[in-house]
Amino acid sequence: ERGLGDTTISVERSFRRIADTAAYVEVSARARLPSGDEERGLGVGTVDYGLVTEFGVSSDAGGAYVTAGYRFLGQRDDGPDRQDGMQAGVGAWLPAGNRVRVGAFGNWREASVDGNDDPATAGAYVSVRMTERLRVTFTGSGGLSDASPDYMAGIRFNWLPGGLNN
Repeated sequence: ERGLGDTTISVERSFRRIADTAAYVEVSARARLPSGDEERGLGVGTVDYGLVTEFGVSSDAGGAYVTAGYRFLGQRDDGPDRQDGMQAGVGAWLPAGNRVRVGAFGNWREASVDGNDDPATAGAYVSVRMTERLRVTFTGSGGLSDASPDYMAGIRFNWLPGGLNN
């Protein structure tokens, strides 16, 4: 099926330039809202929550990161019991001009239903700093396991009240 899936909102806190280095830590809390059509396979039909920590380095020459987190999955009235679980990822980016970054990433998570394959994806993105406070990121990815979508596309809006620092 094709169409819009569930919507994710998040709140993130970054700790940059740890000990005057290019290292950073970012902690985020996320909620996936059931806006996609569950009957067409475009949504899960319930609210899921997640906590994720990202460790990385970021400089004018590019950056790299690893993530680790845990998902708390809502239960549907009908269907199998969904299991909470771990998730992890890696990625890297390079500058492609003054306001543009290009990057690649890979993600894995534990299956939400016992006995199913663990989903895994790989993808790429282009991120454009529109203003000092707004960054827009366009993402495309493909599945690496039978439990993953064949392909996905997305758009992310980052707004920072204090302005973007890179």
